[in-house]
Amino acid sequence: MDRRHSTLCTLSYLVFVLGWLLTAGGTDAATLTAAQAKAHMGETATVCGMVASATFAARVKGAPTFLNLDKSYLDHIFTVVV
Repeated sequence: MDRRHSTLCTLSYLVFVLGWLLTAGGTDAATLTAAQAKAHMGETATVCGMVASATFAARVKGAPTFLNLDKSYLDHIFTVVV
């Protein structure tokens, strides 16, 4: 499997999992924007935003994927690590 196909499969899987988590979560959690999230550390909430950039770190232990919401890396507001 080539690198591009592997990355697309991984990102597709992540979108599925994030979508499932957003719909399966209880209604008790607050819904926040990426900018609001920093004021709610330690709380349970759903953070919503547009994925501005994504990086699949295949050579890093665990092969994490970084999703930056609302703004790209270096000017990012909120980063999800999967």
